[in-house]
Amino acid sequence: MPKTRTFDSKACEVRRHPGKDILLPEGMEYKEGATWMIEAAEQEDTVVQHRADIACHPLDGLVQFWDAIREMYGIVKQMPTPGFFGAEPPRTWRIPVGPNEDAVVPVGMIRLPNVDNGVVSVAPRTFDPIGVVVSAKVKRKHVHVIDELVSAMQLRLAEHSIYKGTAFRLPLDWMESEDREFDVQRDSPQFLRLGDAPPLILSRSRQRTLDATLFLPIADPGSLLKYNIPVGRGVLCYGPPGCGKTLTAFHTAEAATSQGWTFVLIDRPEDIAKALKMVELFTPAVLFIEDVERVFTSERTDLQNRILNALDGVATKNKQIIVVATTNNVEKMGPVALRPGRMDTVIELPFPDEEVVEHLLRYYAGDTISIAEDLSTISQMLGVDEKTGEGYAPAVAREIVNRAIAMVLADERGDPPGGVSLKEQDLIDAYDSMANHLRLLGTASLPMAQVSSSLVSEAVV
Repeated sequence: MPKTRTFDSKACEVRRHPGKDILLPEGMEYKEGATWMIEAAEQEDTVVQHRADIACHPLDGLVQFWDAIREMYGIVKQMPTPGFFGAEPPRTWRIPVGPNEDAVVPVGMIRLPNVDNGVVSVAPRTFDPIGVVVSAKVKRKHVHVIDELVSAMQLRLAEHSIYKGTAFRLPLDWMESEDREFDVQRDSPQFLRLGDAPPLILSRSRQRTLDATLFLPIADPGSLLKYNIPVGRGVLCYGPPGCGKTLTAFHTAEAATSQGWTFVLIDRPEDIAKALKMVELFTPAVLFIEDVERVFTSERTDLQNRILNALDGVATKNKQIIVVATTNNVEKMGPVALRPGRMDTVIELPFPDEEVVEHLLRYYAGDTISIAEDLSTISQMLGVDEKTGEGYAPAVAREIVNRAIAMVLADERGDPPGGVSLKEQDLIDAYDSMANHLRLLGTASLPMAQVSSSLVSEAVV
């Protein structure tokens, strides 16, 4: 006599499968199967709250969410957002997505096609953890639609981020408090316009150090990894104003973006820890900070400890993040911030020596000065004093060349036949004409803001 099998209905689960057959577990009666299917249908029609938190820059998340919406559905209906004082009309944000390029992005609630009475909203999350929140009130059977939308958005963030592989200034004031409302005009990252920076003219030894410790990790990280040399590192450039620190930043930005790296510039060293969290979203990346002596003093503070812990995290987790910091006052920095693992390379960018001065003069003079012209005297006059460290910023060389050309034009009462041809004496005469100006400023006090700070102000779009 065959044994009777009792079906355990508590272990039952209704699932779909690719075939056309309706399959019942062995031992289940048809009526019982129908009951389970009706119950499953009722469960699918139950309205649920569904939420996904996506780590990203909030504006990047909004752009990618709406691009994913357009790819999947085309045009969707935006809805008013309920508020304490009544429904608020639909809003849009104009978000910069590149130099001189904006995207108009809806913010708030939408209704998706083919989702019964379903409402989806997307909102920036501007406090830790930073990102966007996608929330939906839909029937359970449509939860998978929201998950597919979130997956499409995350794929776009990975492959089409508006920030990854670009150079931009990153404001972070909005992260200071949960009560601080995000202002899209004030708080949006500002893309940097690159390509107009003059060459970085340094001594051979300093150029070689920068090439090995900054530019090589960006251009060929694989060659370092082959010898177990980490790509992530800290580089500190120090020296008097106007001697190449900011210019180094722009050359780094050009090198980074040409290799698919992200270059991020922040204005306040106090934001380093917050910036590193954001930069992790866009690796490989370079984070550039000026005036770091403000936070890396000899006196330990809670802020300094948070920043040092963040830097240690970059060093210990083998992340492809290079932190480039600058200071005009390295003597104010405590040794705890300078140890390898935090600042692996510390390089001085002093006033130009005679060799660098000659290169600068020839660069600014271009074809107005012969290669054969001896510039040793003027180079010695402008070169740094090795005993005192006093000297002139690179822009003094540029002004001397410009003034020398202007003086020749004035003497000739116009452009001479064949163009201006400078002699060393013309440069010496131009230097003599600036002597009183330089004396009023002090021998080491003509920071060349014309080179560095103008690049900063003109590069932000």
